[in-house]
Amino acid sequence: MIAAKNDEIEFPISSCGAELALPRGREAKLVPRILIVDDDAAVRALLRVIAERQGLEVDETADGNQCLDLVARNVYDLVVLDLGASHRSGFDLIDCLRRKADRPAVIVVAAFSRWGFVDVDPDMVHCIMRKPFDLDLIAATMASTARAIHDRRGVRAVPRAFF
Repeated sequence: MIAAKNDEIEFPISSCGAELALPRGREAKLVPRILIVDDDAAVRALLRVIAERQGLEVDETADGNQCLDLVARNVYDLVVLDLGASHRSGFDLIDCLRRKADRPAVIVVAAFSRWGFVDVDPDMVHCIMRKPFDLDLIAATMASTARAIHDRRGVRAVPRAFF
């Protein structure tokens, strides 16, 4: 239940017995948030447009190291990951994401043949979409996956800067 109190919005968090208060106007930010990691700028731009049209908040990077920095500073419901991201392999990024307490779901997008996916951890990767991908399918998959994780988390998906 959301209750107004002075200039703050209170969100009870039942799992830890604490309450979180956000400044007015920040409640609109409580939408599923995704991170797109792909070294191809055109693919990133396309995925961003698709995700934003689905009502998702989007960050993007071409760099595996920057991906880890963003994931350390933010809570993402979904990471859309090209296994060939620069500066770090997608497989390494999946291993790093696995260690997060609030780990996101992962959708892998790649141009690999089906044999290139043998080493992908099925406990971490929600699905694999080969490039070129069907636009309607990836839109529906990103939206439904991000919303499911976001809904499961409840208000814990609020950026850490507000804690």
